[in-house]
Parts: sequence; C-alpha cells; structure tokens
Amino acid sequence: MRRSALGLTVVLTLVTALPVHAAKIQVTWDPNPETIAGYRLYYGNNPTPPFNGNLAAEGSSPVDIPIENLDDPDNPAFALTGVPYCHMLYFALTAYDADANESDFSNTVSAMVVAKPTEVKASPVGFGAVEVSWAGIAAEDQMRLNRVRVHYGSAPGDYTGTDASQGASPVGVPPVSSSAVLTGLEPGQEIYVMVEAVCPTGDGARSDEIKVNAGTEGEPPSQVLQVGCAMAPGGTAGPLLLCPLGLLLLIIRRRRRGC
Repeated sequence: MRRSALGLTVVLTLVTALPVHAAKIQVTWDPNPETIAGYRLYYGNNPTPPFNGNLAAEGSSPVDIPIENLDDPDNPAFALTGVPYCHMLYFALTAYDADANESDFSNTVSAMVVAKPTEVKASPVGFGAVEVSWAGIAAEDQMRLNRVRVHYGSAPGDYTGTDASQGASPVGVPPVSSSAVLTGLEPGQEIYVMVEAVCPTGDGARSDEIKVNAGTEGEPPSQVLQVGCAMAPGGTAGPLLLCPLGLLLLIIRRRRRGC
C-alpha cells in the first residue's frame, strides 16, 4: 500500500456532553493538501500504535470519517462521544484516497475528560457554618474519581481560606459525597466556594464559583467533614447508614433535601 506524506496537526478540545456520565472529545486538524477521500481517527490507551481503543460510541478504532461527512472539509473536526471520565486516551489521524491508499500517522495527542461538579449551592446551616452541595457526577463516575475538593476563600478566585475547622482550603471529601459542611468560620463572614472533582491522575475539573455568608444564628453543627449521602449503583440514594453521622443532626434541625 502506498503511503503518502501527511503533515497534520491534531488539536483536541474537550466538551462535556449530556448525559452527565459520558463525555465528548472534539478533534480538529489541518486539512490534508492532497485530494483525499477521507480520514481515519485512531484512538487507544497507549501513545503508540496499534491504537486499538473501543470505548467511544462511534465504534472501535479506527473511526472512518469520509470527506462528505465533514461539515466543513476546509476546517475538519470530528467528535467522539460516550468516552468515560478519568480515562486517558491517545489519538492519531491518517488520510486515505479513493484507491484506499493510506497516509502515515499524524502526531499523537492525548486527552482526559473529568466530571465537572454542577448545580453548586451553598447556604448557612448554623453559627459560623456553611453547607456546600453539588450535582453533576453520576454514580459510575464517582467510582472513577479519587476525591472531591471544596475550595474556599474570602475573595473571588482566591481559595486560600484557613478558618474552617475541617482544615485549610481545599477540604477533601470522598468521591461519593454530594455535599460538605464547613464549620468554625466567622459568623456572617463572606466566603467564595468552588468544588473540584479529581481523577486518580490528579487531573481535575472545577465548578463555577459561588458566594455565601457563614451562618449567624443557632448552634454550630457537629464537627463533620462532609454530609453528602453515598450513591448506590444506578445513581439512586443509598441507605441512610451510608451517610456520615453528622447528617443526622442536620435532619433533626431541618427537613432533609435529599441526596
């Protein structure tokens, strides 16, 4: 098989897609200068051939991309969907002509998608205390994470807080958590919080930032690190016993809002 020169520069951009437990990896590249019939997108778990991945909804590697299937052949792009979080993938591209001649591989690039905490909320729950809750991480993605971090501080974008009884920012909680309580803060203190999901590799995805004032009324809740409920397989709330004991106090003081 004749193999022509191929000078492609592959650039990856990562876009979180619905449903929350799957992700989309958008691959873009420079068009081949020769007259071709299409491209083949190779992907796998290792940075070298044979690139025999089989995780994407579009099928096993290589994924065939005929020229006529591209929205803009002068600015080629293709998306792989259904890629699991916290899983490093490597990509390379070839071009082929109408006679099935295939080029050499392009350069190799890599990408990992991390679940991003969403719907972050924060509210005062007692004297000098704040409860932070979040969503957007399905049960199967929680199992792939290493931990979740709650960052806090006294100014926008400055997460260097040290006042919480749970420790200096960031406060780490188990990946199955969906909320955390920060205690020991100055009553009425304005703080800024952000939640980060972290893979075992250390790669993370951060939520949007929100602002909240620490509580000024009532008694401080128990010195607990987190109050989120564990998620059972399938994304349903686990038994109450899977939740930290500190949650029991909150249930007594306020209606439980669910996990």
